[in-house]
Amino acid sequence: PDMLVIADNERAVAVAGVMGGAESEVVADTTAIVLESACFDPLAVRRTGRALGLKTEASMRFERGADPRMAVTAMERACALLEITGTGQARGSVVDRHPRRAEPTVLALRRARIEALLGAAVPDGEVRRILDGLGFAVRDAEYGWDVTVPPRRVDVKREVDLIEEVARHHGFDALPVTFPAPLGPAPALDPRIARARQLRGLLTAAGFFEAVTFGFVAERPALPFAPDGDLVGIANPLSESFAVLRPSALPGLVDAVAHNRHREQQDVRLFEVGACFSKTRGERRMVALTWTGAVTSEHWSGAAREADFFDMKGVVERLGDALRVQLAFEEASLPWLTAGRAATVLASGAPIGAFGQLSPARCEQHGLSATDVVLVAELDLDAAERAALRGDQRVVALPRFPSMTRDLSVLIDDALAARAVLDTVRGAAPDTLVRVGVFDRYQGKGVPDGRVSLSLRLTFRSAERTLTDAEIQQATEAVVAALVREHGAVQR
Repeated sequence: PDMLVIADNERAVAVAGVMGGAESEVVADTTAIVLESACFDPLAVRRTGRALGLKTEASMRFERGADPRMAVTAMERACALLEITGTGQARGSVVDRHPRRAEPTVLALRRARIEALLGAAVPDGEVRRILDGLGFAVRDAEYGWDVTVPPRRVDVKREVDLIEEVARHHGFDALPVTFPAPLGPAPALDPRIARARQLRGLLTAAGFFEAVTFGFVAERPALPFAPDGDLVGIANPLSESFAVLRPSALPGLVDAVAHNRHREQQDVRLFEVGACFSKTRGERRMVALTWTGAVTSEHWSGAAREADFFDMKGVVERLGDALRVQLAFEEASLPWLTAGRAATVLASGAPIGAFGQLSPARCEQHGLSATDVVLVAELDLDAAERAALRGDQRVVALPRFPSMTRDLSVLIDDALAARAVLDTVRGAAPDTLVRVGVFDRYQGKGVPDGRVSLSLRLTFRSAERTLTDAEIQQATEAVVAALVREHGAVQR
């Protein structure tokens, strides 16, 4: 409905401004032709040509704009050429149907505006010489000039267009290097920019390299990262490889991992900070990471090992610290992660991302081996910012009094999450507990089936005095009692 055509009484014979039809062709037995000359709307021609996938000499000219007054002149010239070459004889007269006569536009050109935009004054004589030479009619005015723009210059519609013509023909090299005068204080930096810089510095320090991948991806690798119907398709994709806007940055990063692996680079750590898109959630800022290969030993005498799930978890926790978000983790079941090696990242009880080991099927889809261990993670920065701790950060003085540690081993149900055990310990211990962590997990000889031995290290410290052994023992007993009561634990 929005495509203009040239038609007879029965049907269309040509697509206006783009392509003619077979029925209007001149063939060997043609004896009479009708010449039609028109000026078509550039926007309509551009839309029609793209929709039909046609790029012709006519469409290229009309898309850029044509002189509306040239239609009759072109018609008369064509008739004259046919008569000059002896190939035809004109009959009748030209019929001109112009619904809106194109009149020359008059623009005000100010001296002060030329100097303000270019940073230097251009002599009056130079301005007049340039515009006269380009076919503009120039008339002096108090503020500068009134310039009549010929209809053929469809690209000149504003005063700034005239100034551009003056600058180009006067010579950009003749303009001095100047800076515009400040009219007010510089606006504050968008906090999202500062946050992205902070994350880039953190991840680079952690051994990752920044990657920049396409915002367009193929539909098939994007499907696991978006619910049905949530992908944002592109109306005119360049190819099937760029059919949708990416719902996640991970498909592009995994492709980059495969690209490096195929070129003998086995240890690859990449990250990207960028936008992702979906129909339900719109545009979101995300940080995505991939890690595969060896983890360098902290000491030259230590042997390297392959990166695992907990290495990526540590990086995610560092991101949480930088974002000032208290993170929690839950076991997840996601189509693009390996079962049992996948976790959802929570902040204030709401999911803000996920991490884990890429599933074998996804590895093969991206050109990797099904046995490759590729760790991935992605966090929603907008959601993390909403869950971030508010208020100023406070500096705490270094401790003046020594800390004391207690190691505690308990038997618990092997299906119990370590996070639940740590939460119980923190809830039962006094305020002097400054750190608790798991340093060993054992199943095997001496441990009943269905149970696991978990070793915890509790660190106590007071900011006011040195703690006594009795206080430490009392706090440890309170922790053990809570573990027995809530989880049926047995101290070893």
